[in-house]
Amino acid sequence: MPTEDPPAPRSVLLARGPRGPVLGAGALLVLGVPFAIGALASHQPSAPEATLQSSDDPLALTGGTVIPATGEGPLPETNVLVEHGRITCVGTPDRCAPDDEHRIVDVAGKWVVPGLVDGHVHFSQTGWVDGRPDALDLRGTHPYEETVSELRNRPDRFFRAYLCSGVTSVFDVGGYPWSWDLRHAPGPRPRVAAAGPLLSTRDHWLNMPAERQFLHLQDEDAVTEGVAYLAAHGTDAVKVWYLPIPGSEEEARYRPRLMEAGREADRA
Repeated sequence: MPTEDPPAPRSVLLARGPRGPVLGAGALLVLGVPFAIGALASHQPSAPEATLQSSDDPLALTGGTVIPATGEGPLPETNVLVEHGRITCVGTPDRCAPDDEHRIVDVAGKWVVPGLVDGHVHFSQTGWVDGRPDALDLRGTHPYEETVSELRNRPDRFFRAYLCSGVTSVFDVGGYPWSWDLRHAPGPRPRVAAAGPLLSTRDHWLNMPAERQFLHLQDEDAVTEGVAYLAAHGTDAVKVWYLPIPGSEEEARYRPRLMEAGREADRA
């Protein structure tokens, strides 16, 4: 008789109460606001050295064509005013006139578009097998410890790639504890939300000798301790890597722990 493949691993993301992952109004491409300037007509990134910085100083983007992402068409010759990291006015030059306090950036001939959000990234992985030797083990030629060290020490290359692509907020949905630190990394970067280590129904081996990215839900105490650890680090969410096959004895053991993780996350 033909057999069915087991279902793919499932993940459950549990937001932590009112805090949760903040993605909608995040640190963004132009001085912390949710707009990215793109010179789309020339297919070139827009002056990143001039615009990729953080500041609460009033900013005026003047004369650009705004794509409002509200269903309206493009708004030509439009000004965007920003104060304290928030957009305060989008409209015609008469309606949204900058004052002497605004730093004026002339974006005539460019598009001003909402920043994109990548809601599923892993800074602890590479997108290839050197970052996932559990999928294909090439540690003989690509030592895993070196790969993780490189990822931890050089996130700026990913930050710049995101910003130059118009991605202004990202959510790291599971990785090593140092992924939390990326939320406060210096230099130009998108806003980063991070879940940190995953609570897992499998005692997975893909960890470092002194650092874990998988916390095994071996019993109820492990659930309580795991969520408390994540909460103590200000995690933006609690993620459970939930692998039991539906209807199996394994699921009967782990489902109550999954539900308890949700309750613990709500209390944290």
